[in-house]
Amino acid sequence: MNKTDKVEIVNKYVELTNQISYENVMEGLIGFGLFTEKLPNFLSSESFLSWYLSNSKPQFENKGRDYVRYENMRNINIPRLLAIPNPFSYSNLCNTIAENWDTIKNQLSENVKNQKF
Repeated sequence: MNKTDKVEIVNKYVELTNQISYENVMEGLIGFGLFTEKLPNFLSSESFLSWYLSNSKPQFENKGRDYVRYENMRNINIPRLLAIPNPFSYSNLCNTIAENWDTIKNQLSENVKNQKF
């Protein structure tokens, strides 16, 4: 791989981030970012995303909230604690990221423009 190829890869990365809109950020983070991919498909936040969008993207009280926890017993009789962020606090975080997406994209572009890979 020569220097021209490396610059081309960085430029493609910057171009890809420029294609991501506010709506893409919100959909990706709220609709598909709340649960890990390792959990079964029935655990999804897509319905929360639909509710959130249909209610004009409500802002919830900005205060500290604890995780939503669930304890599941493994097949070796050792409990496994599962937890997700509080969906209301998480949606506030996602909205802040989406509202500042242009600033984040610019910062990402500045940080990668001189990288070799």
